[in-house]
Amino acid sequence: MRLRDTGCSAWRSRGRVAARFFLLFLLLSVFFRECLFICYVPTSSMAPAVPRGAVILGIRQWLCAAPEKGDVVAIQNSDGLLIKRVAGTAGDRIEMREGKAYVNGVLFPWGEGECPGEFLGPYLVPADCVFLLGDNRAESWDARYWEGPYTPVKAVWGKVLAR
Repeated sequence: MRLRDTGCSAWRSRGRVAARFFLLFLLLSVFFRECLFICYVPTSSMAPAVPRGAVILGIRQWLCAAPEKGDVVAIQNSDGLLIKRVAGTAGDRIEMREGKAYVNGVLFPWGEGECPGEFLGPYLVPADCVFLLGDNRAESWDARYWEGPYTPVKAVWGKVLAR
């Protein structure tokens, strides 16, 4: 004698699909929260590389190598998430002459909107730190003006991958 199907197997199948979907959603949420970041750039301090109003995608620092000169990184401070370019790493000497940045005596290749007449430095970047500048020097609030100009590498939130 065969028992009549009451439709429970269909409900069990739907429940399994829903559980798998929920688990996939949970895993993707954790991945995006812990590994990637997306943020809006409200200023033009990194223009033209990252224009005002851009939305950027980045990878969290714990997943990638230490920041290198030229990397665009995100740091978290009291003003929120800042996007800046690494101009110097441990041991580098940074100077601003006539508004242009020089790293170890060589003109830093990134940056526009220099500030004529600006002479700052030299800054000697200590171990485990980076020196950060905005590409649009005339509009950027960066290490040149911070109370402590050096950012610890562990304070770098992540590297920008795309905009």
